[in-house]
Amino acid sequence: MFSCLDAISRTLLLPLYFRAEECDAPSPIVHDPMAKELIKKIPYDFNILKKHTLMKTATLMRVATVDGMVERFLATHPDAVVVNVGAGLDTRFFRMDTGRMDWYELDLPEVMKIRRLFIGEDERYHMVEASLKDPDWHKNIPCENRPLLIIAEGVLMYLEEPCIRNFIQNIMENFSSSFLIFDAVSPYQMMMSAFNPTLMLTGARFRWGMNTPEELESWRNDIRMCESHYYLGEMMPQMGWLNFFTLYPSVRFGFSAQSYMLGQPFRTEPDGEDNEKKP
Repeated sequence: MFSCLDAISRTLLLPLYFRAEECDAPSPIVHDPMAKELIKKIPYDFNILKKHTLMKTATLMRVATVDGMVERFLATHPDAVVVNVGAGLDTRFFRMDTGRMDWYELDLPEVMKIRRLFIGEDERYHMVEASLKDPDWHKNIPCENRPLLIIAEGVLMYLEEPCIRNFIQNIMENFSSSFLIFDAVSPYQMMMSAFNPTLMLTGARFRWGMNTPEELESWRNDIRMCESHYYLGEMMPQMGWLNFFTLYPSVRFGFSAQSYMLGQPFRTEPDGEDNEKKP
């Protein structure tokens, strides 16, 4: 089933399994019962991921941080159009549904073929077969002057910077206003990904690192950062002994999630203070 996927697409199994396994934790970082049901249906030996505790915790902290940012946006814009880029087997729609938004899962045709085996569409939940590298992917997203949120979780760090610049440029040329949420790694963590044992299982590695969240603002003068969080920057009881790693600056400030206003502000912007945490 997964032999047709490239190295980056194969990483879709990692967050799915980590969210599913976390359901049984006494105080879960992320509670996703749907993920637990999905892995029961997928013919894959997930046992090989059981010992990858560090990657699991980092992934769950990332998911929880992005969840919070999406929730804050949707609290202000419940009727938004949401595009989840590089959707894989993500289930965020089913945790976040406002009952009024339209949600588009966007990924490669071979990934969507797998996704459709387990998840169906309806009048507000759509699947789009396209790559973010495709300059015409936006044609599948009817916005109709509604607030637009674009999520790219666990995606951009696998791409080269010119590709990311083109992706953001494409958004801004085709949507006058949009809100972008994505996660990034530092240049050091990009380099160290070549030695990450979990990523070695898929053959993927990080190709882009961002020095600071403000870096994106230097790309264009109509990009404005709204939020930034170093999601391994604070100790949490759920992390257990792995809290030790947050004492290292390379870890503490190596993984971030941020949101940006692209283009003209919405009539009402999402709540949330600029609470960037700087080293």
